[in-house]
Amino acid sequence: TREQDAITLNAALFARVKAVYDARDTLALGEQEARLLTLTYDDFVLAGADLDPETKAKVAAINAEISSLTTEFGQNLLDATKAFRIEVTDEAALAGLSDSFKGALKTDGEDKWTLGLARSVYETFMTQSENRELRQRMFDGYRLRASEGEGDNGPVAIKIAQLRAERARLLGYESHAHYFLKDNMAKTPQATEEILLRVWRPGLARA
Repeated sequence: TREQDAITLNAALFARVKAVYDARDTLALGEQEARLLTLTYDDFVLAGADLDPETKAKVAAINAEISSLTTEFGQNLLDATKAFRIEVTDEAALAGLSDSFKGALKTDGEDKWTLGLARSVYETFMTQSENRELRQRMFDGYRLRASEGEGDNGPVAIKIAQLRAERARLLGYESHAHYFLKDNMAKTPQATEEILLRVWRPGLARA
């Protein structure tokens, strides 16, 4: 983030990009060249390059804090994923699992199988298992990762959301969603929700 800000918030560099962008109609650019120039200019503006120095400094500070918090969030999630385990001693509880998958879960030399939240284990187990109670425990373990104790990501997520909202405000957007979606296909939060609901409604009906 710091390295990216050093580029996009560099006043001299942005002045050169803007000079080329402002003269784009006189440069006889091809379609792809014109598109690249527009995207480059928009990326700089979206990052805050066109702001006054004081506001740019605030945006850079927010970016640095978000980067730090995002790393903390990811580490908490990783630690919680590694820490979760269910030891099964009754093979009947593993009904539905393939022999090869059970073999991968089994502790060498013991009649014990260990379930964890590594993606390959979790998804395979949830797909194959016929044990509803055990699936519920795995599902709860997965969705509640890093939700309590020293590694609770709740406060971290709130702080990230607050910082994103403040950054969006500094950049002139109504919300982080409006800022994030500016260069995406849907363009606005409302359009995004409409697209999601078009998938959600038939999906829910089928389920």
